Amino acid sequence: MDKVLLSLFLLSLVVLAYVAFEYITLDKSYNLLQENLQIKDNSLKQCRNELNTTRQALLVLNNQYNKLFYNYTKLQAENENLTTEKTTLEAAVKERETRIKNLSQQINTVLSEITSMEEEINESFAWFKQNSGVSQYVTKLMFKCVGDKKLNIACIPAYLKENGYFTYKSDKEDTLYSIDAMLKNKGGDCEDYALLIKAYINTFSPYINDIIMWKACKGCKLTVYREGHTTYYLADAQKFTVAKPKHVYVVCYTENTTPLSGHCINALSDSLAPNISGATLLEPQTGEYLGKVGTDLGLCEPNMEDCKYMSGNIWLIIDDKQIYTFRNNRWESYSFYYNKLDTVAHELDKLETLGAEGQ
Repeated sequence: MDKVLLSLFLLSLVVLAYVAFEYITLDKSYNLLQENLQIKDNSLKQCRNELNTTRQALLVLNNQYNKLFYNYTKLQAENENLTTEKTTLEAAVKERETRIKNLSQQINTVLSEITSMEEEINESFAWFKQNSGVSQYVTKLMFKCVGDKKLNIACIPAYLKENGYFTYKSDKEDTLYSIDAMLKNKGGDCEDYALLIKAYINTFSPYINDIIMWKACKGCKLTVYREGHTTYYLADAQKFTVAKPKHVYVVCYTENTTPLSGHCINALSDSLAPNISGATLLEPQTGEYLGKVGTDLGLCEPNMEDCKYMSGNIWLIIDDKQIYTFRNNRWESYSFYYNKLDTVAHELDKLETLGAEGQ
């Protein structure tokens, strides 16, 4: 019994020793695990800190990205605007180049037109100004044809013809002669008569207020002028008086179409050529009143095709400075072409200014 108890006691001791050993071993393992756990916990905390740092860095990067994206979008929009502006400017430059080319062509065309018209304006403004007045026979005609500040037109051609100074002479070439050449030649055709009467009216203008013409009157008699005891008069004619006009013109119109022929007379008006509608018409060879422009004779108007070839239409006007001819469906003159050139030059100046501002 004692041996059994002893064996049990020894066995218990062995067991207790084993358990103690295991406990000690487990305690060491637990402590080791605790240390490892602490290390891992520290690592975890470090990772968490690094993660927070990384998150904050990511937030900063995200903000920077958003700013960069905003700037990119803004720059992209600006780029699109600049591209559009570039396209517009390129189109404007191309248009300007086209306009410059067209204007250059217009200048060449106008210069060509001026060249073709030089023969018609007969030495331009100077010629017409020199022939807007007259000096020959002025004193004699003043004494015979002017009285009470009235100029009797019929007196001028009648006195000149009666005294052999000037009479009708046909001119097949229709050359426009100077006043001196006409009087030296002692005659001329209808346009010469009209130019001469215009010159005399201009010369007498400072001394008169009215102009006397005549129109038909059965049984009437109009005194033209007196020479000594002789009175020259027109039968079946009565006085027709108009106020002195601001302007006296030579106007030529188509008289017949088959064959084509024309006639030149005078027009008295306060309006500037070629807009002389309503002007008083005067036959320079006789002093007869012929009616009004627009009523008794037509006036060619822009876009009026073949006006020159229609009977009764005025297509040429001469004033104290230049000649106006109706062609290309419009009234043309030296000043017309000068103004065209001036307009084209002004347009070129504007284009050059725009070009300088765009550079």
